[in-house]
Amino acid sequence: MRLAPGLLRSQNMIPAYVINLKLRTDRAERIGRVFGDLGIDYQRVDAVPAAEIGAELHRTWTRPGHDRPIGVGHVACFLSHMRAWQAIAAAPHRYGVVFEDDVIVAPDLVDLLSRDDWIPDGADVVKLETKVTRETRIDRRISGACGQRKVHRLRGKHLGAAGYILARQTAARLLQADLPKYPVDRVLFHETEGFLAQFNIHQVVPGLCIQGSVLARLEKRSPEREFVSDIAYLTRSDRVGPKPAAAAEAGRRHRLGGLPRLRVSLARLGYGLGLLLQGQRGGAIPFVP
Repeated sequence: MRLAPGLLRSQNMIPAYVINLKLRTDRAERIGRVFGDLGIDYQRVDAVPAAEIGAELHRTWTRPGHDRPIGVGHVACFLSHMRAWQAIAAAPHRYGVVFEDDVIVAPDLVDLLSRDDWIPDGADVVKLETKVTRETRIDRRISGACGQRKVHRLRGKHLGAAGYILARQTAARLLQADLPKYPVDRVLFHETEGFLAQFNIHQVVPGLCIQGSVLARLEKRSPEREFVSDIAYLTRSDRVGPKPAAAAEAGRRHRLGGLPRLRVSLARLGYGLGLLLQGQRGGAIPFVP
């Protein structure tokens, strides 16, 4: 790792770690400009290339109930995040923040990183990123605030690992744990496949950052080359979890008639009422730059 050039605004700033493949100099240059303009110093974490994942290691990353391992790109991504966790666990600071190099950040990111008193007591992870997916569930109660951003306990899966704050003690726990053999975002932010139900995990609302490819999808345009994913396209048999929400929703609309649609509407109403009784709310977390 190396300390990237930039103007450090505060010696108390939460240390930032950016995961970057050595070959992706375009991404390194872009994130260097973005963070430099904001006055955020960071350490570059050398990402693990997929080509370095041997067949024997790859076979060990097999999900429960499956006879094939997850994609080699997901394994390399997971190991890259573990390198960032090692850096956080070894540092003297209470927290560290991990970014992937294709992230787009809001300008007030520097305000949140310049202090940590807004982080809820006992928080293991604070997710800064949003994927703008509807299945996300959070507590209605606000657990923290910094400027226009509020913090809520995260209760339902919210995938993506492009930006999150990790407590030093939690980084050490993760490195010592027998980690589930899922992609890293599922291990961190899924309530049944990962640690979401076990750890104290929170979500910043509105989201502070978003992957460039996700923002391009929301804006219905093709992403710039520097935002195209490094993880190889997954075949249907390699996909983790259900098919993409948009395709699934289109399939449901095609199959449902009048009465089934009414049943779906009633089910959604019951789901919303259930969340209300649990003190939660569901829906997409917006990205507000």
